[in-house]
Amino acid sequence: MVAWQKEQRRRALVAAAARCSPATMPPPGGEGVAMKAHLRSWAHAVACSVR
Repeated sequence: MVAWQKEQRRRALVAAAARCSPATMPPPGGEGVAMKAHLRSWAHAVACSVR
């Protein structure tokens, strides 16, 4: 392997590890409540527009 290929592979592995890191996940609890409220209002808007 050429040096630049090794560097590209290392960067790809580091980026993949960063994407899977639990530190980037939102904290449990607060996000679910906001998502439920958003989905409820979205469903209400859709139901009103269908009538």
